[in-house]
Amino acid sequence: MAALAESYVQCSPLDFDLWESELTQSQDIIEKTDDSWMLASHEFPELWSSASAKATKFLGSLSMRGQVEVSHVPEHVSDTTLLAGIQSARHGDAHSLSMVKTNVMTDVSERLYKVAHQSKVALQFEQGKLIQNNRHLIDIHRNTFENMTLNSVMRKRSEHELRNAYMFEELHEAGVLQTHAALVFSCAPKDEATLRDYGFYADTASCSIQMLRADGSSAILETAMVAGKKTPHGIRHDEATIKALASDEDIDLLPSDSDDMLQFIMLVPKSEIPNGMSDIIRRYDQKAGGTFYGQDAPSQDYLAYAEICHQRDAQFMPMVESITNQLLHEAAGFKNPIDAIKRLDELSERYCVDKGIEDKSIDVAVFGAEAAFHIQQARDFMARGEYYLASQSALQAKQTATSSSCPFFRNANSDPSSGEDSGSGAQSEKKWMNCPYCAAKVFGDPCATKLSCWDCKAAVVNGKVVSIGDGGRAKRRENKKRDLKPQVNSEYALAE
Repeated sequence: MAALAESYVQCSPLDFDLWESELTQSQDIIEKTDDSWMLASHEFPELWSSASAKATKFLGSLSMRGQVEVSHVPEHVSDTTLLAGIQSARHGDAHSLSMVKTNVMTDVSERLYKVAHQSKVALQFEQGKLIQNNRHLIDIHRNTFENMTLNSVMRKRSEHELRNAYMFEELHEAGVLQTHAALVFSCAPKDEATLRDYGFYADTASCSIQMLRADGSSAILETAMVAGKKTPHGIRHDEATIKALASDEDIDLLPSDSDDMLQFIMLVPKSEIPNGMSDIIRRYDQKAGGTFYGQDAPSQDYLAYAEICHQRDAQFMPMVESITNQLLHEAAGFKNPIDAIKRLDELSERYCVDKGIEDKSIDVAVFGAEAAFHIQQARDFMARGEYYLASQSALQAKQTATSSSCPFFRNANSDPSSGEDSGSGAQSEKKWMNCPYCAAKVFGDPCATKLSCWDCKAAVVNGKVVSIGDGGRAKRRENKKRDLKPQVNSEYALAE
C-alpha cells in the first residue's frame, strides 16, 4: 500500500489519467485469467498486438543498421554473442563464463540426445525484461538475425521466436504469469532442404517443447525434446498430437500446420502442472497414442526419467569445462561471431564422439551412418580390451561425424554478406586444420614457421616435423588404462 500511495504522489495531474487507465487495464487482464487453458493471442489481443509491434520495430531497426563487414574483432566486445561471452569470460567476468557454459551444455545435450531429454535454465525478470546470464533475451535473438544465415523458413521461425520473447515480457508485466505458465511447441520444418541444410535430425523429426514458469521476478525455462514420429521411417504425428492436446482444452489451432505451430503461446494453469514439463510430456504421449517422449517405446515413470536427464547433464560437466576452457584459450583467433559458433560445433562434435563411445545409452545414429559404424567398432574394441584399435576407430569417427545441435546452417559463412568461407581469401591467413597425429582441430596459419597441436603437442618448424607428440587425449587415456592392468612377474615367468 505504501508503494501504491507513493506512486499517486509521484503522478502529476497530467499523468494521473494515464496511470489510472493502465492500472484498470492491468486489473482487467488479471481478472480474465482463470483455471483454464488459453491461447495467449486470443485471450489477450492487446498484449499480442504490443508484442508484435515491438518485434516489428526491432526488425526494422536491424534493417536500418544494414550489414557491416567485420575485419577485426577488438580484444573485448560489448554485446551478447557467444564470441563476446568468450572474450568477457577470458577477462574474468563470471556472468559471461556462465553464459558460455550454458551454450556449451545446450550444444552437447542437443547433439547427443535428439529426443527423450529435458533440461531447464534459470531466468530473471528485471525492469520488465527477461534476462538470462545478465543478458536481455531479446538481444540474444538479435544475434540470430545479425550473424546467422537464414532462409525464408528459418527467418519466419526466428521472427515467431522474437515475438514470443516480447510476449513473455508482456504476460509477466500484466500479471498473467502469476497463475499460468507459457507453453510453446516448435516442430521440425517440413521443407526437406531446410531439414538438411540446418542439421535437423530427420530420424525423429524432433519437436522442442518450451515452457516458461514465473514466480515473482524469478523464472524457469524448461525445454523437452520429443519425437515428431514414432519410428525413423514412420509418418509424422506431431502436428496432430499437439492439435489434439489443445483441442482437449478447447483451444483451436486450425488452420495452422507444424511449420507455424511456433507462433502459438498456450497458457497453462500452474495448478494443472505441479510436476512442470513432465506433466506436459505425459499429455503429449497420451495424445500420440501411448508413446514415450513421442517414440514407440515402453513408458516409464516421468519424474524418475526427468531425474535421469538431470543426472546426464551433471555427467556432461567435465566435457563442458574442457570445451569452455579451449574456447577461452582460442578467443584471440576468432575474427567474428560465426567463427566462435563454428569452433564450438567442431569441439563439441569431437568430445561427443568420445562420449558416444563411452556411453552406450547414446544412439550412435546421431553422428551419421559412417561415423556410427566407427563408433560401434570402437565400443566393441574397448569391450575386448583392444585399446589401440578402439582409438583408431574413434579417430575415423571424428573425421566422418556429421552431428549437430540447435539448427545451424551447415554452409554458413563467417561473414553472412560475403560469398567466401571464413578461412579463405584475404579475410584471414589462419584456418582450421586437423592434426595428423591425433585429429584435434588446430587454428593457425599453415604457412607459419612454427605450428603445434594443443592436444598431442606435435610440432612443425620450418616445414619439418620436429615432434609427433604423445598421441593426444585418446592415446593418453589408452596408455593409462594399460598401465593400470596387472603385470606378470617377469622373473617368475623366466623361472617357469
